[in-house]
Formats: sequence, C-alpha cells, structure tokens
Amino acid sequence: MPQGALPPGDHLLHLRSAYDGSNQPYRLFIPSAIGKDKNLPLLIVLHGKGVDHEAWFKYTPVKEHAEKRGYIVAAPYGRGDYFYRGPGEQDVLDIIDTVKKQYPVDPDRVYLMGHSMGGWGTWWIALRHPDLFATICPMAAFTPFDLLPNALHLSPFIIHDKDDPIVPVEQSRKAEKELKRLNIPFRYKEEQGFGHSSKMIGANFPELFDWLDSHKRISQPDQVQYVTITPAKGDAYWVNILETIDYPALASVNATFKGNHHLSLISQNCKRLKIDLKSVPWDFAEPLKININQREFMVKDGLGEAVFLLEGVSKKWILSQNPSDLAFTHQSPVLTHISIQDDMITSPNLLTDAAARILCDVLNADVCLFFPDSFRFPGGPLTQDAVLDLYVYSEERLALFEYKGEALPMIIAQYPQIYPEGKYKPEEGKTWRCLAPLNIIEKMDIPHEILPLTIKEYLLKSLFN
Repeated sequence: MPQGALPPGDHLLHLRSAYDGSNQPYRLFIPSAIGKDKNLPLLIVLHGKGVDHEAWFKYTPVKEHAEKRGYIVAAPYGRGDYFYRGPGEQDVLDIIDTVKKQYPVDPDRVYLMGHSMGGWGTWWIALRHPDLFATICPMAAFTPFDLLPNALHLSPFIIHDKDDPIVPVEQSRKAEKELKRLNIPFRYKEEQGFGHSSKMIGANFPELFDWLDSHKRISQPDQVQYVTITPAKGDAYWVNILETIDYPALASVNATFKGNHHLSLISQNCKRLKIDLKSVPWDFAEPLKININQREFMVKDGLGEAVFLLEGVSKKWILSQNPSDLAFTHQSPVLTHISIQDDMITSPNLLTDAAARILCDVLNADVCLFFPDSFRFPGGPLTQDAVLDLYVYSEERLALFEYKGEALPMIIAQYPQIYPEGKYKPEEGKTWRCLAPLNIIEKMDIPHEILPLTIKEYLLKSLFN
C-alpha cells in the first residue's frame, strides 16, 4: 500500500473541500484484500436527506458485503441536504480523487450508489461525470430526465418500491421508459413492502454487488452522447463542450465513430467544441474525417486537440488552430460575493423567500409554494453557474395555477410553505395566481399549466438581465 494508507477496517476521516476549504467528514471501509498486489473496486455510497455519512455503515450491511467481495467503500457526508449539488457534488469528487491517490483502486471499477436524496445524487453526479463510473445504482430517487442521454455507458440498476410515499415510483418508471427510448442498457427492479425505507438497500445487496461485479468502465467508447447546461460540466470521455449559444439552455453532442477514420458530430446549442484526439479510438494510420453538422474536415495525426467553433456571421463550423481557442475555458460571470459567515443571506428560508419574490415578479404570480429549505447557498462568489445550483430539490419545472379559497396549504400532502412570507392573506372571492414545482402540484387535484423554463432559468433571467 502507499505510504500513509490506513489498515483494513472502518475509518472516520476528513478532507479539505476544494469547494470552500472546509473540513468535511466521510467514512471509509478498507477490506482485508487490500495490499495483495491487485487493484480493488471502489464503491461510493450516498445517504438520504436527514441522516449523514454514518448511515450506510450503521444501518445497512454494506461493510459485510464489501469485505466478502473485496470492495473499498467511501460514504461522503451530503452536507446541508443540498441533494449533492454544488458543494455536495464537489465533496464526492474530492473523496473519489483522494481515495484513488491513497489506495490501489481500479479506475475502471468505480461505482456510485445512493438512496432517496442519495439516489438523486447518484443520478446527478454520474450523469455530469459519466466517464468516472463503471455503473450506478440509484434507489428510491427522483431523476434528472434532461441528462439521461449521458447514461449511455453507465448501465444503471434502478430500484424503487411501488408504494413509496415520499418519492413516487412514477419517477423511476418514467426513467425506465426514457432509457428504453434512448436505447441505453439498464436494469429496473420494482419492490413492494419497503415504502421509502432504507431496508430496501440491504435486501438487494446480493443482486446489487453481482451487478457491480459484472460491469467495468468503458473508458474510450466509440460513441459519446453528452448533454449539459453549463460548459463548466461540459466534458465527458474525449468530448468537451466549451461554449454554448443560448445559456443556460441544454447543449448536446452526439459523437460517433464510423469505422477507424470517420467521426460524426451532431451538436445542438453548441458554439465551441473540443475533441481530444489522443483519447479517441482512432488508429492514426490515415487522416481522420470529421463531419460536424454536415460540414466536413480532415484531421491528421499530431494535432492533439481539435477545436471547432461557429463563425459569427456565417454560422458555419470552422476548425481552429488558434492557441486561445485550444486553451479556452468557461468563465461564469459573478453577480456578487457573499460571505460564508453571512447567515442572513445564506439561510435557506431567507433564500427561499427571496427566490419566491423573484419568481413571482418574473411570472406575474402572487405566491409560490416551496419547502422552506428549497434554496441553499453556502457563501462565496454567486456566479451564473452557482445560481443553477441554488435550487436543491429535484423537480425543477414550475406549474402555474389559480386558486380561490381560504385553505390553500391544507390541500397539499406534504405541507410546503407559502412565499413570499406574509403575502398570502385569505380573502373571500379573491383569486390567487400560484407557482409550485411539479413535485408539489402533482400532489394537488387542481388544474395547472406547466411552464416552459426551469426554476433556475427564470432566476437567471431576472438576476443577470
């Protein structure tokens, strides 16, 4: 083992976050198979809302199965219940990087698994970094449907209880249908009798570990399809979306090798793309023919990287050799800088109230229905990209509906609050224009209109215009 590595067993550790420099805890299990001259698989397990990094090791038999199978297991702390956005996402990436450096990890056998909020985190992190993982196992989870094309080489194993009262099983059923439509390999299992209980995890460990054992990462695929909102998370495998046309609308690339010397690129909402020619499955014996949106280029060995961009007036793709284009990186504009210690600004309830005021103004509504901790920000520079992570819950589409009556909160199953605070005062005969995320409005038997943009897009329209 490398110098400083810990012996087999269960360890409570901390790391300094690359997000904000804070010390973040995590649990690490090292199997007795360590140090036997072979690289071991690494399993990252993500806990649900309301518990912490201790949960998997305390309440599931993950250590027993990991010891039997020879797995290193890391359990990050999903701080702040951010649904593993922002700092939560970065903490998971930091832990993966740290464990890889300190222990003999097989880079082609890194796995991600989570339940509830951790199930969303499994989808979210893996779909934004698909080239890190061999396969993923989201359980009892909401699904980021827009990013599902990125699961092409992840072979998800999805588990959900049909009577889950917290996260409706329709979330995973919709994911199943969409993965079938996209022709992406996966496995779907529907349980009964667990509800939203984490006991479902341990009951499925034999099948889950069998699934992990049967999958290795595809590190240099012949096809890459990748969707992103921000170019800050625009790279996967050998494709990098450097700049989009309409931010933060979805941008996508479908890159496919046809034979050894022909690469087809189909892009949407992309202004600048980079291909890492050193990593593509190309034999270099002949020039590579690259077709991007029906425009063809020839690339020879030795170029290293190929950057394509749309010319301003002609809107035609060109192959750029400009050093500034090769070194181009996404810079997210900063709106303001907020002190990490400023509780008056980083308080979830105050942020939710402020976001509701913005949304009501942008959409000409009277009130919003949100859970009090729907919006979170840990402090630091509030950039465009940071705004995309402010809303932490999983359903990002808004619905608009009208309501006339006095008991608006009482008709909702999970009792969100009404924002802006103090705005709603029941008045006989008054009709209220109300906004709510789809996960709330779908629990209400009331006609509604689904709005075309996401919560974060409406916030950006206001904050950066």
